[in-house]
Amino acid sequence: MNVNPFRFLVKNTSSILLALALAISVWVSAVIASDPNEERDLDFHPALELVGLGDGLVQTEAIPTDVELRLRAPQSVWEDIDQEPEVVKTQVDLTDLEEGEYELPINVVFDITPVQVVELHPQKVTIKLEPLVSQLVSIRPLLQGEPALGYHAGNPTLNEGAVQVSGPPSLIQKMDEIRAELSISGARESIISDVTLTPVDSDGVQIQGLILSPEQVKMTVEIIQSGGYRDVAVKVETVGQPLSGYRVTNISVSPPTVTLFSSNPQLVIDMPGYVSTQPLDLAQIDDDKEVRVTLDLPEGVIIVGDEQSVQVQIGIAAVETSISLTIPINIIGLEAGLEAVVSPESIDIFLSGPLPILDDLTPEDILIFVDLTDLGPGSHLVEPQVEILTDRVLQEGINPDTIQVTIIESDTP
Repeated sequence: MNVNPFRFLVKNTSSILLALALAISVWVSAVIASDPNEERDLDFHPALELVGLGDGLVQTEAIPTDVELRLRAPQSVWEDIDQEPEVVKTQVDLTDLEEGEYELPINVVFDITPVQVVELHPQKVTIKLEPLVSQLVSIRPLLQGEPALGYHAGNPTLNEGAVQVSGPPSLIQKMDEIRAELSISGARESIISDVTLTPVDSDGVQIQGLILSPEQVKMTVEIIQSGGYRDVAVKVETVGQPLSGYRVTNISVSPPTVTLFSSNPQLVIDMPGYVSTQPLDLAQIDDDKEVRVTLDLPEGVIIVGDEQSVQVQIGIAAVETSISLTIPINIIGLEAGLEAVVSPESIDIFLSGPLPILDDLTPEDILIFVDLTDLGPGSHLVEPQVEILTDRVLQEGINPDTIQVTIIESDTP
């Protein structure tokens, strides 16, 4: 007996549908049992994105920086969200909107499924769209602070005199000026630095939401030592020797440089690049010593500041074996077309090591140099560097530990 398939389906439709529903129910129950749903708050706040903003428009109303969400999703989906937070996004669609004020819904977009939004806060935001205008504005350079005592700053210069400012008319109208501010506090040398531009209102408060092009400019400020002032290194003068069986391991001075002043500028100009202390007697000492010592200054020259002496520390140790040598200073790194004069021309170096090696040591075994790479004409205070060409000899200290170098342009090609 032949059975008509169509009649069979029609006659048994209800039974087939029931069987299918039961199968789906069983499958869903199995999936849920193995990967149960979980409802909880998102433990991060997605940043609110504005999409579809038309050309020539800018958004000016303050909007929430982040959005709070409560979601329902399977545990496996939560694991993916925790590992890749960027799969959850919050957006406001501005497509085809013109100038004006709007209250718009926040859309939650998922790059993963299945996820259900349970709670969203806030649900809407107020958006204000204004036309984007642009104008050229002069830049005002400002200096903050004061250079070191005895120095003054020249007028600052910028590599750009004006900046293109873009933004909504409401913010452009509030703008009073564009500032380029640079700190020169304690400066002793000229400064060339990139400075960030800041738009401010008439009260000097920074205005947020404007676009500057460029955002930075290069500012140059010449720091000049005033007439009658001069920075020099301090050299400690000593006499005598420590108690028999003891040696000097180090001599240090604080500060290593001082600023001198004279009402007769020629007096400080004629001085060498250093100033000596009054002689410090080392005779019969057998331990470290720390004393204040005055400087041997010409008449009419004073130290700038309240403190008219320097702190000297003498390191004393039981003799292993040590010597001191006076070594001339070499110059490296000086650019072509320049000449350099160092003051003093030699420094004392304190060395320790085995006696036979020190007995054979000569000044040629010690290289003391100042690296003038990238230094231009002018007066500079430089720390000398030491290279000992003999093994098993240790450097204990040098005196002075700062050298004045005067660089000039050479008259000889």
